[in-house]
Amino acid sequence: MTTGLRDSIKPSGHLEITKIYKDGHHEVVYSQHNIITVGMGINLSELFAAAESSDPLQNSMESYKIKYFQIGTGGDGVTSASSLTSLGTPCTLGQYGTNPDIDVFSHNLWQNGAIAQKAFAAIKDEYTSKSGSTGVSFKFDIGIDVANGVGIDELGIFASDPFRRLWTADNVRASVLCAYRKFPEISKTNDFALSFKWTITF
Repeated sequence: MTTGLRDSIKPSGHLEITKIYKDGHHEVVYSQHNIITVGMGINLSELFAAAESSDPLQNSMESYKIKYFQIGTGGDGVTSASSLTSLGTPCTLGQYGTNPDIDVFSHNLWQNGAIAQKAFAAIKDEYTSKSGSTGVSFKFDIGIDVANGVGIDELGIFASDPFRRLWTADNVRASVLCAYRKFPEISKTNDFALSFKWTITF
């Protein structure tokens, strides 16, 4: 019996978190597998089902890229499962601070068919790269002056706007959670930056 494509593609992920101190010292504080969520499947199915459109935005791959992340403080209250569509308690715009080294803004998060305004931080295109023949890595940082005083214990990465073709009439964008991880709380201070490397392999 031949193994089908759906049986042979089993995405997995890995998250590494590193503290980078002011003197340049690096300390890996977390390195574990993460949860691939239902949003990854939704994102891929929307990509495969996308019809050609006269609207160039709908024909663009930008809507399906993993382009955003969120940090959060509600990991203790989350039961990790592939059905997750949001963080337990994602940080607000104010909790990220006003440092220009990180691009933070507010737009909609898709949660089981509903949408709600949340704060997101950008993953820059130049820090997304191939990892081996079937993987991709996303690297992003929280600088010395970002999220100080916040006890971070969860993280998620998001597809930009896979439902764009459904929301176009109302010009509504909605990002979708593709992978999630909770971890022991890191109390963020201005003594260190945090560097994240998130790898997904298919």
